Amino acid sequence: MDVRQALESGLIGSSMDVMTAEQLALIEEAVKRMEELAASGENFVAADAEFHRRLFEPLNNELLINLMGVFWKVYRKIHVEIGSDNEDLVATAAMHRSIYTAVATGDKLAAAELLNRHFDGIRRRISEAVAV
Repeated sequence: MDVRQALESGLIGSSMDVMTAEQLALIEEAVKRMEELAASGENFVAADAEFHRRLFEPLNNELLINLMGVFWKVYRKIHVEIGSDNEDLVATAAMHRSIYTAVATGDKLAAAELLNRHFDGIRRRISEAVAV
């Protein structure tokens, strides 16, 4: 989680510098999908992974995209092992909407901070599972 958090929050500004309007629209599509699934009580791990991948596609960095794929495999395994802890899907989708809004408005500091905070929930759940 620490490596993923550092990469995403550290690289978001660079990605925003080269992001096209079309790429931004694809990110919003992923957010909309998460919101739709959350509203119906369905988990949206695939849409979440797509959101994060699309955030960094503008960098055209194959190594980064491959690392993110590995991170998602680990996340899915963690999710299966420790469960969702009655995760609030609507709140999680809203967090992604906030990240998207910061990116869309060009607010690099807010985007980096929101990405940092995005990892708090999973980090807490991992700590609780390890402590048990």
